[in-house]
Amino acid sequence: MLVLPADHTIGDEEAFQNAIAFATEAAIAGYLVTFGIAPAGPETGYGYVRIGSGITPTVNRVVEFKEKPDAQAASEYVASGEYLWNSGMFLMRASRYLEELEQHAPDIAESAAAAFKTARIDGNTIHLDPAAFASGRSDSIDYAVMEPTSMAAVVPTDPDWNDVGSWASLWDIADKDDGGNAFAGDVLAVDTSGTYVRTAERLVATVGVEDMIIVDTPDALLVARRESAQDVKTVVDALRQAGRTELDTDGTGLRPWGRFRTVESGVGFRVVHLWIDPGGRTALRTRENGSAHCLVLDGIARITTADTTRLVPSAESVHIPPGESHRIENPGDDTIEVIEVSIGLSDAMENPEGHPDSHGRTENNE
Repeated sequence: MLVLPADHTIGDEEAFQNAIAFATEAAIAGYLVTFGIAPAGPETGYGYVRIGSGITPTVNRVVEFKEKPDAQAASEYVASGEYLWNSGMFLMRASRYLEELEQHAPDIAESAAAAFKTARIDGNTIHLDPAAFASGRSDSIDYAVMEPTSMAAVVPTDPDWNDVGSWASLWDIADKDDGGNAFAGDVLAVDTSGTYVRTAERLVATVGVEDMIIVDTPDALLVARRESAQDVKTVVDALRQAGRTELDTDGTGLRPWGRFRTVESGVGFRVVHLWIDPGGRTALRTRENGSAHCLVLDGIARITTADTTRLVPSAESVHIPPGESHRIENPGDDTIEVIEVSIGLSDAMENPEGHPDSHGRTENNE
């Protein structure tokens, strides 16, 4: 079982593939293997692994794990030559991991097993039981298993790795212009240097700024000094304490038929942009107290209302009155786009954080 965080980058794939090959031998022998990165400097944003005696010529035992240190401790770690950055990537036999989890964190193992036992399966998707999964305490693999186990091993490697743990990390790995700027999206920069800007939809203009992080998304805007990018977690904590929905969703979501984004919502209405994959269809849905209006933006949609099915081309729309059911299908070979406007208190406020679940769940598991 190779465990790789989704937000890491590997520049030297061959070096990493070699490290996996080295780790495989130890994992087969029963070790739980992590990958230690040769430190490029005294980085305080990473945890560290202290390497011990050799298991094989390319794999060592782990003496101890160290949490993110202060600057002085990080300098001492690097100077000693005994420490590597803890990458958070692991290789192990699944059976061995479960054995160690049951030994060192039996409550987590029990909750995970219960969540899987009562899971709901839709095609190739397994939906773990939310209540059973949530009953387990939150803990990292490092704390729960890797630190207490006597079978931790590490492969020293240098695959041009970056954990992209902050917005500043994206600036680090991005291609930059002559001013040291990295832009993604529609950006107009004047007298700007050392700055990272990402915008999802609208134009972002900068004038006379340097060493900044600017991230504009449909639901929020972040502006920070690049050197303070690691402190964004304080914003996350503040959002959590305030109970803000932006912490959990940006109004977008995936469904078996495609994806959606909530464009706007308020008291008694919601506007949703749907992208429906070829062959996909939403649930057959009835609004008892509200109406809907579906406008096809791109492609041809097959829209069923009550006992009527019609093909609706781009730039045309269908109105669904209260109490009438409807379903949207994509009969073509390309993704179609539809705007759905829901009007009526009961419908528009049922699930304001995203598109209603009934668009992704039906009696036929569509």
